Amino acid sequence: MGFSMQPYGIQAMLKEGHKHLSGLDEAVLKNIDACKQLSTITRTSLGPNGMNKMVINHLDKLFVTNDAATIVNELERSLSGWACPSEIISGYSKGINKTIEILDELVEKGSETMDVRNKEQVISRMKAAVASKQFGQEDILSNLIADACMQVCPKNPANFNVDNVRVAKLVGGGLHDCTIVHGMVAVFAGGVDTSATETKGTVLIHSAEQLENYAKTEEAKVEELIKAVADLAPK
Repeated sequence: MGFSMQPYGIQAMLKEGHKHLSGLDEAVLKNIDACKQLSTITRTSLGPNGMNKMVINHLDKLFVTNDAATIVNELERSLSGWACPSEIISGYSKGINKTIEILDELVEKGSETMDVRNKEQVISRMKAAVASKQFGQEDILSNLIADACMQVCPKNPANFNVDNVRVAKLVGGGLHDCTIVHGMVAVFAGGVDTSATETKGTVLIHSAEQLENYAKTEEAKVEELIKAVADLAPK
């Protein structure tokens, strides 16, 4: 009678297809795991609002992504294949140096001391962020965004509230139909419609003239309320 050999130790804890490594391979993969954790911290700065990156893995498959986690994942796959760790490090070092060189040409100098109410300075620094979301439309949108933000910018720019700029969409319009409406929204607590009256009541009318004037009094009251609001509106 035969007995099947059951795995023991760490092998019993791993799923089928997984293996336990030791030595140099284990040390390198631990470093990759540390890089993954680092990418989790930095993905907010390098991810959604960053420029796209092009990654080619060991199978020559092309990835275009702006998520640093994807880059680190493909790095691990390249390490598990034919690529040598020193070659990967050298490639990423060259990429970093080239990135810094390109960024130096794209960065607008003097952003720390710029005048936030100077439209030209604001637009020149805004185009890169807008182009990452609406490429090709950055000229139109940057101009509209700058006008809207400067209109509601307080004396202290640090107190700027993004909720003061609202966007309303109309059916049938396009991007080139966008316009800025200067003004403010006034919230009135009371309505201008007539309040509910008694459902049961008795009115004594002696003539046709009294019947006609009875309906006109309600219309005159509503007109008086509307005219009072219209007189307060800026000319």
